[in-house]
Amino acid sequence: MLVAPNCSDGDPVPAWLPPGVWYDFWDDTLYQGSRVVIRPAPAGKLPIFVRAGSIMADPAASTAFMRHDRRTIHTYPGKMMRSTSMKMTASPNPIACGASTDGPSFDIEKSKGT
Repeated sequence: MLVAPNCSDGDPVPAWLPPGVWYDFWDDTLYQGSRVVIRPAPAGKLPIFVRAGSIMADPAASTAFMRHDRRTIHTYPGKMMRSTSMKMTASPNPIACGASTDGPSFDIEKSKGT
C-alpha cells in the first residue's frame, strides 16, 4: 500500500506512484505508475493506493468491531489474476466444504456485484 500524506483541509494531493500498476483503494480506479497523480483528499479520507497483484482483507476500524466468523478478501488483479472479492465464513460443517474434520474450515462465496 502507498498512502499519500495530506496536511491540507481537503485540497487535492499529489502522489508519486512507483513503477507498476496501482489501484485507488477507495474506488478501484486503475493507474499506471512512474508518475504523479493528483487525487482529491477530503478530510478523513487520505489517498491510498494498492499495488496490482495484492490481496487484502477489508479493514475494520477496530478489532472490537470485526466479526470473527466472517472475512472479506479483496484482490487487486495483476498480470495473472482477475478482480474479485470473496467472503469467508466459518463453517460448522467442514465436510460440506471438502475440508478435514480436525479443524476449522471456511466456505468461500463470491461477493455480489464484483
